[in-house]
Amino acid sequence: MIAARAAPAGLFALVAGSCFALGGTTAIALGGGSSLVLLAAGIALLRAGRSEALDPFHLLLLLAAAVPAAHLLLPGPLAAPPFEARVEAHRIVSLCALAALSFEIARRRGRAFLLEPAALAVGLVCLFGLAQRLFGPQAFLLGEVPENARPFGPFLNRNHFAGLAAAALPLAFASEEPGTRARRSALAAVCLLGALVPGSRTGALALAAALLATLLVRPIPRSGRQETAALLLVGAAAAALPGGVLDRALGSSAGSRFPIWRDAVHLAARSPVLGHGPASFLDAFPSVQTFPSPYVISHAESDLVQSVFETGIAATLPLLLAFGLALRRCARGASREASACFASLAAIGVASLLDTPWRGYGFGAFGAVVLGCAAAPARREA
Repeated sequence: MIAARAAPAGLFALVAGSCFALGGTTAIALGGGSSLVLLAAGIALLRAGRSEALDPFHLLLLLAAAVPAAHLLLPGPLAAPPFEARVEAHRIVSLCALAALSFEIARRRGRAFLLEPAALAVGLVCLFGLAQRLFGPQAFLLGEVPENARPFGPFLNRNHFAGLAAAALPLAFASEEPGTRARRSALAAVCLLGALVPGSRTGALALAAALLATLLVRPIPRSGRQETAALLLVGAAAAALPGGVLDRALGSSAGSRFPIWRDAVHLAARSPVLGHGPASFLDAFPSVQTFPSPYVISHAESDLVQSVFETGIAATLPLLLAFGLALRRCARGASREASACFASLAAIGVASLLDTPWRGYGFGAFGAVVLGCAAAPARREA
């Protein structure tokens, strides 16, 4: 029994190690931390496999991580240049490993052990980005800013920044400790501004999804209605700023996402099971592009579409099932932490449907941590 339980965890570690070895110097390209995540996740999963039965969440992540690694292991030409394919495969496996590691930590130490630092980190990023919006794009940057760029902290993409802020907002209310109301309110206000000030429609929709999910799972208590009303007023003021969400929604169209999705799905249907390989979108998409564009289409403007395109149903379906499993467990939980995770996952899901925030390592790491914590049972349930 012990060997049978440890085998899936060992296989996960083997896939992660193989992907890292094939990647060569990709640890440098990814910032250096992903290899440590892989090692820690492998050790944690091996320990879990020896002590208790592995959770279905682990097995789903294993299936999702195996597909990009298989593209590198199996013989045949890659659709993308080898280095880019290895970097992308390494990123996907690292995020799966981080989600599995977060699951194990949350199961043993509680969800708040990871959620509170993650929310605080996003709050600091939001402060950084809002200060750049207030004082100009050169504020706090070392080096040149690209022409016409409107950076927000470490993000050059307003949608990724706003989506991250919207997903972190519910976590400000995850703590059940007394005496933290002022801190929670300040963090929520900063995240609310971060979601609305950039003028991102994706961020606004992600925020709406988080608020709707919060109301569905946990109605607002009478004691918190004044706090909620104040936050809504701050949000309305931020949305009405020049260049904000309302201004952009009234002054421009929805963009060119639908033609991109249509053509990407058309090409994905040619290799539906395993996809065209990691990082293949940039090189493969021009062959089916049916609309003119002054820009090079480098991504699918949707993490879901791009995942199907590059890694096929074999990797995308397990990820969707893992996401659904986490949502189901949070919806059944009675704690504020479970409700906050449910709302945060709702925001992450909407942002992932309408853009590609997971391609950014900051959003990807945050999303993996929230996903792992959401899927983990509470300590009293475990």
